[in-house]
This record gives sequence, structure tokens and C-alpha cells, in this order.
Amino acid sequence: MDLCKMQISKLDGTNWVPWKYRMSALLRGIDGLLDIIEGRIRKPVRPVVVDNEVDDEDIGEVEIPINVRTDCEEAPVNNNSESDHEESNELEGEDVDESDKDEDSLEPLVSIESLQLLRVRNFNTSNMFKSAVQNLQEVTQDKVQEFLDSFDTVLTDCDGVLWIDNNAIPGSAGTMNYFRKLGKKIFYVTNNSTKIRSDFARKAQELGFVANAEDILSTAYLVAHYLKDIDFSKKVYLLGSNGIGEELEAVGISYIGIGPDHVKPDFKSMKPADLDPDVGAVVVGFDEHVSYPKLMKAASYLASEECLFIATNTDERFPRADSIVVPGTGTLVRAVETCSERQATVLGKPHAYVRKFLESCGLNPARTLMIGDRCTTDIELGIRCGFQTLLVLSGVTSSKDLDQIRYEKKPPLPDVVLPKLGDLLSLIPS
Repeated sequence: MDLCKMQISKLDGTNWVPWKYRMSALLRGIDGLLDIIEGRIRKPVRPVVVDNEVDDEDIGEVEIPINVRTDCEEAPVNNNSESDHEESNELEGEDVDESDKDEDSLEPLVSIESLQLLRVRNFNTSNMFKSAVQNLQEVTQDKVQEFLDSFDTVLTDCDGVLWIDNNAIPGSAGTMNYFRKLGKKIFYVTNNSTKIRSDFARKAQELGFVANAEDILSTAYLVAHYLKDIDFSKKVYLLGSNGIGEELEAVGISYIGIGPDHVKPDFKSMKPADLDPDVGAVVVGFDEHVSYPKLMKAASYLASEECLFIATNTDERFPRADSIVVPGTGTLVRAVETCSERQATVLGKPHAYVRKFLESCGLNPARTLMIGDRCTTDIELGIRCGFQTLLVLSGVTSSKDLDQIRYEKKPPLPDVVLPKLGDLLSLIPS
């Protein structure tokens, strides 16, 4: 089979491959190219040309030279894509149609990254709204059904998506339970570190969601899981709440620091002897009792390079239904980073540890949906993992913020948007 007659058209994300080329042949050909390119070459290669008449069964194992010309003859690479295209058509005895050339012109070079992107996207419905910031209320019912059929697993943030404080956002429970009724796997992925998993599950159930502790992935649980994985055996100084403390206890790790530590008139007289010598890690989560003495102790423990510095998340604020701003854990993390002159290892969304944890669950990224109310954490996590993304405007991100996101087109950009998650129910075809 002559792979040099396969034509790969635009890979710029707008009109990747003309309809006239057979999709299955193209994709299998690209898989073969990638296997070879990734093993042999570390520089871009010229696109390979494939005739649209090739049969699917003709594509098998292939041998591709580093420089591939469109006419299959050995020659040096020429970066002039227009002249190469004309030369290729002349050698094959074809007339060059100017309109065809504009529509299907070949790019001069195709990088490995471009080919990988084409392989990942795979022309399925999971990418129908890729980074489009598309309001689902403005598409047809058929498109909504395609969207629903394109994922098997749903990951959702909690605060600002499903509920605010102790009040469910209208329709959110109905939508999540509908997903479960369709047979989709559900995970509640939250940066909130104030509760243990069973408490989150109980709250979800009380608000009408079908949930159990195994469905919950919280940053309090991630902290305990992380320290257990590295065989941590010392004590934790915890600038945080009971949720983290209880998760640490569950894996046999001791801690100190929870609760008030009031400022005393002679607070500056703190001595090294006032510190616990068994502390080997400082963990920063949400702490409503944060105080100057706590910051002093955290920074003093971190003066030792051997002391680990871990943060649950760097969320700027908690979602609220009114104009009151509730500073989030990120406020405390930045304070400790500043006074300790250290940078924390952040475990929650959108950072590496939670991504690796999710990958260990065996999810198929192309068929996973991430729902959130914050682009910098939820949507960023989805994009880094290769998930589909749905942004809701019921939490941190407002309609005004969305207008700015669309205007600036600055990543991370969600695939689809809804005013609130419950609005999806009214869009589902009957």
C-alpha cells in the first residue's frame, strides 16, 4: 500500500480534513505515522499524501522515510508549500484547481504534536464543542443529545456547581441523578478540605443527590493519600480544619495545629523550643482560625528544608450568592509561601497530583466530562487531562466574567456553558 498518496489537509483546528477523504483510512494511517515518527524523529516531517481511493484493509505496517515528498520521489525538503503542491499535481498529471487549492492546501510541515492532536480528537462527538465556550441553550436538541452520548464519566465540582453553603442549586441534583440513571460513572471532585468524604456524601444525600463516600475526591483525602504514599512517618503541623485532621487520622498520621492560636502581647518572643521537633510537614488548607502565631509557626517549621510544604488548593475565594467575599485557601497558602520563602506542593485542582490520581482510576479522557464554576481550577484540570468541560455560572464565574472570557479568548476555555447545571434537564430531548 502506497502511503505516499494519502493527503492530510489543514491541521489548524478549523477544517482539519476534507470530507472527501475516508476517515478510517486517514486515522489508521496517522496512527502508523505516529508510531514511527515518535520512535525515530524529533523534528517535524512533511505531510504524507494518501489517495482517497485507498481501501481500509490496505493500511497496515508502513515504512516512512524522514523526508516524505508528495510525489514519493526522494528530494530535499522545500518549505514552499504552494510550489510543492503544484509540483505534486504536475507530476501526477493533474490540473491544479485554484478553488481546490485554497480549500484543501497542504501545510508545509506537520509536527508530531499536530499528528497527535489529530489522533486524540479522532473526529468523534467528544470534541464537537472543543474550547468553543458554546452556550448549550443555543444549540439544537440533536446536538444536545450528541453531547450527552459523548461521555461515560462525569466529574463535578461541588461548591458553586451543585450547592452553595447548605442549599442545593435548583436542578443540580436532578441533572446529576439523571446522569447516573443513564449509566454514567459519577465522581464529586472538590477542593474543599473542611470535610471528610463520608461527610460530603452525607451532605450530598441530604440535598437530594445519589452519592456515597467512594464517589468523593476531596483535597483532605488527597493530603492523607499523598503522605501515606510517600511513607511519611513524622508529625504534621496543620494550618487547616478537622476534615484534613480526620483523614490524616484514618491513615495513622499524627498532627497538631487545629483550632485557635490566639495572638499574645509578647507573640514575638516565640522561641525554637516552642516548636515541636517531630513535625516533618506543614499542610495548609482552609483555616477559619488563621492567626499571626500560626503563620510564625508554619514559617519556622519550613525554615528546615527537610520539612515538607503541602497545600490543598489555591482557590482565591469561596462562591457566595451575595456580594460578600469569603477568602479561599489560596489566601493562606500565599501568606505562608511569602513568609517562609518556600513554594507549596499543591495537591488539588488543577495540579499534577489530582490529575495522576484521576488517571489511576482508569478513566477514558475523551469520554469524560468535567463540570465546574471556575476556569482556573475546574476547566483547567479538564483541559490538562483531555476531558470535555462544562462551565456553569452559578458559582464563582459570573455572566460578566463569561463575556470577558469570550472577548479575550484566553485559555483555559470551556467547551460548553450553562447558567446553571439544572438547565440541562430542560434541553434533553423527550
